[in-house]
Amino acid sequence: MELKRRLEAGDPVVIVDLRTALDIETAPYRIPGARWFAPEVLKHPTHEIPSDSEVVFYCAEPREATSAWMGHRLGFKQVHSLSGGLEAWRRAGFDVEPLTPKPPDPRA
Repeated sequence: MELKRRLEAGDPVVIVDLRTALDIETAPYRIPGARWFAPEVLKHPTHEIPSDSEVVFYCAEPREATSAWMGHRLGFKQVHSLSGGLEAWRRAGFDVEPLTPKPPDPRA
Protein backbone atom coordinates (compact mmCIF):
# COMPACT_ATOMS: atom_id res chain seq x y z
CA MET A 1 0.00 0.00 0.00
CA GLU A 2 2.84 2.38 0.87
CA LEU A 3 4.55 1.88 -2.51
CA LYS A 4 1.28 2.42 -4.36
CA ARG A 5 0.67 5.65 -2.42
CA ARG A 6 4.19 6.89 -3.13
CA LEU A 7 3.93 6.13 -6.83
CA GLU A 8 0.63 7.97 -7.06
CA ALA A 9 2.21 10.94 -5.26
CA GLY A 10 5.06 11.00 -7.80
CA ASP A 11 7.80 10.25 -5.27
CA PRO A 12 11.18 9.52 -6.91
CA VAL A 13 11.37 5.79 -6.16
CA VAL A 14 13.19 3.34 -8.43
CA ILE A 15 11.43 -0.03 -8.62
CA VAL A 16 13.58 -2.99 -9.59
CA ASP A 17 12.22 -6.38 -10.61
CA LEU A 18 14.85 -9.00 -9.68
CA ARG A 19 13.10 -12.06 -11.04
CA THR A 20 14.92 -14.51 -13.28
CA ALA A 21 14.05 -14.94 -16.95
CA LEU A 22 12.35 -18.22 -16.01
CA ASP A 23 10.22 -16.42 -13.40
CA ILE A 24 9.17 -13.92 -16.06
CA GLU A 25 8.23 -16.66 -18.51
CA THR A 26 5.90 -17.98 -15.80
CA ALA A 27 4.49 -14.54 -14.86
CA PRO A 28 5.19 -12.15 -17.80
CA TYR A 29 4.21 -8.90 -16.12
CA ARG A 30 5.69 -6.27 -13.80
CA ILE A 31 4.74 -3.31 -11.67
CA PRO A 32 4.29 -0.38 -14.08
CA GLY A 33 7.56 1.47 -14.53
CA ALA A 34 9.68 -1.19 -12.83
CA ARG A 35 13.11 -1.87 -14.30
CA TRP A 36 13.87 -5.54 -14.84
CA PHE A 37 17.36 -6.80 -14.13
CA ALA A 38 18.17 -10.46 -13.77
CA PRO A 39 20.05 -10.73 -10.45
CA GLU A 40 23.29 -11.71 -12.19
CA VAL A 41 23.15 -8.61 -14.43
CA LEU A 42 22.56 -6.19 -11.56
CA LYS A 43 25.74 -7.42 -9.90
CA HIS A 44 27.72 -5.93 -12.77
CA PRO A 45 29.00 -2.40 -12.00
CA THR A 46 27.49 -0.91 -15.17
CA HIS A 47 23.90 -1.09 -13.99
CA GLU A 48 22.10 2.21 -14.40
CA ILE A 49 20.79 2.97 -10.92
CA PRO A 50 22.58 5.72 -8.98
CA SER A 51 23.64 4.44 -5.54
CA ASP A 52 21.93 7.36 -3.79
CA SER A 53 18.51 6.41 -5.24
CA GLU A 54 15.72 5.16 -3.04
CA VAL A 55 15.15 1.68 -4.42
CA VAL A 56 12.36 -0.84 -3.96
CA PHE A 57 13.35 -4.34 -5.00
CA TYR A 58 10.99 -7.22 -5.58
CA CYS A 59 11.47 -10.80 -6.66
CA ALA A 60 9.44 -13.99 -7.02
CA GLU A 61 9.98 -15.03 -3.41
CA PRO A 62 7.21 -13.93 -1.04
CA ARG A 63 9.74 -13.42 1.76
CA GLU A 64 11.86 -11.11 -0.46
CA ALA A 65 15.07 -13.07 0.18
CA THR A 66 16.76 -12.22 -3.11
CA SER A 67 15.65 -8.60 -3.17
CA ALA A 68 16.70 -7.80 0.41
CA TRP A 69 20.12 -9.41 0.02
CA MET A 70 20.82 -7.82 -3.36
CA GLY A 71 19.94 -4.26 -2.38
CA HIS A 72 22.27 -4.18 0.59
CA ARG A 73 25.06 -6.04 -1.20
CA LEU A 74 25.08 -3.46 -3.99
CA GLY A 75 25.52 -0.63 -1.53
CA PHE A 76 22.25 1.25 -1.97
CA LYS A 77 21.63 3.53 1.00
CA GLN A 78 17.82 3.56 0.86
CA VAL A 79 16.70 0.00 0.17
CA HIS A 80 13.26 -1.49 0.58
CA SER A 81 11.86 -4.90 -0.31
CA LEU A 82 8.31 -5.17 -1.53
CA SER A 83 6.48 -7.15 1.13
CA GLY A 84 5.06 -10.28 -0.48
CA GLY A 85 6.75 -9.62 -3.81
CA LEU A 86 5.00 -9.14 -7.12
CA GLU A 87 2.22 -11.60 -6.34
CA ALA A 88 1.17 -9.63 -3.24
CA TRP A 89 1.05 -6.48 -5.41
CA ARG A 90 -1.12 -8.25 -7.97
CA ARG A 91 -3.40 -9.86 -5.35
CA ALA A 92 -4.00 -6.39 -3.89
CA GLY A 93 -5.56 -5.49 -7.25
CA PHE A 94 -2.84 -3.06 -8.31
CA ASP A 95 -1.98 -2.64 -11.97
CA VAL A 96 0.67 -4.67 -13.74
CA GLU A 97 2.00 -4.33 -17.28
CA PRO A 98 3.40 -6.90 -19.73
CA LEU A 99 7.09 -7.75 -19.51
CA THR A 100 9.13 -9.83 -21.91
CA PRO A 101 12.70 -10.73 -20.94
CA LYS A 102 15.33 -9.45 -23.35
CA PRO A 103 17.99 -11.86 -24.56
CA PRO A 104 21.43 -11.27 -23.04
CA ASP A 105 23.59 -8.67 -24.78
CA PRO A 106 26.44 -10.59 -26.48
CA ARG A 107 28.72 -7.52 -26.09
CA ALA A 108 28.44 -7.60 -22.28
